[in-house]
Amino acid sequence: TNSFHLKHVCRYYSRLRQDENAKWDIYYFDSLVERTPLHPWQKHILIRYIDGQNAIITARELAYEFDKMVHPGYTSVVLRSIYTKIAKTALEDQLRQKEKTGEIASRKCPTCGKTHPDHELWWRKGQRKCKACLAVGK
Repeated sequence: TNSFHLKHVCRYYSRLRQDENAKWDIYYFDSLVERTPLHPWQKHILIRYIDGQNAIITARELAYEFDKMVHPGYTSVVLRSIYTKIAKTALEDQLRQKEKTGEIASRKCPTCGKTHPDHELWWRKGQRKCKACLAVGK
């Protein structure tokens, strides 16, 4: 759940992929990336970073393939936001696992009826509705 650690997983992804001891960790990382809500152009930047692609070439590819203008120096900012999103997905996984084992209580939203772990990712302090319902204005 640490975005700084995820940066290093991406940096050494190829080596870790070939290491037999890290096989399950890489499978978990791959599933996190797949479940994280990323735009196609963000996923492209992440894949190109893992491939070791130059930021200038990646910026050109984004312009041609996605009609997205990204300054080569800005790709590191985009990567940090991607790492943060992946870390959030990992935290959600951990919290849902703790909810299943009974370590964390769960709450049910009266508006949408969904049950979520009692954590600040889903609930605002003093609110009965989940953050998703509050954002939509239900």
